[in-house]
Amino acid sequence: MRLTFRPLEPDPKVEADPMVALISDALRHFQGAAHRDLVLAHVATALGRPARLSPQGAAEIIAAFEHYVGDGPDDPRPFRQPFGPDSHRWALKEAPQPRLGPEVIEAWRWPRRGAAGAVNDPSRH
Repeated sequence: MRLTFRPLEPDPKVEADPMVALISDALRHFQGAAHRDLVLAHVATALGRPARLSPQGAAEIIAAFEHYVGDGPDDPRPFRQPFGPDSHRWALKEAPQPRLGPEVIEAWRWPRRGAAGAVNDPSRH
């Protein structure tokens, strides 16, 4: 199984803010989206702090994210909350989308009729 991802181009305007650059790097590490706690731990590690941040350290990172979170597809800000403003899921505006090749899709199909005895044959259950 092979997944390929579109590389993300950094936004030079946003990358000038060091905290936003760290958040962007963390989200790129997680393929464009992750739970807030994972991003906080990744940023803390990049800063040389313990993965479990103090409330002040976490608030600083959260404030930087919230300052640059966009509202819709036309908003130029780099971050999104794909499951709504109450969600802790953070994402880049242009998250990489995996492209599944035909060999991956074929591997997940049920066997054709007459393939009795196959491991994932529904007639065996």
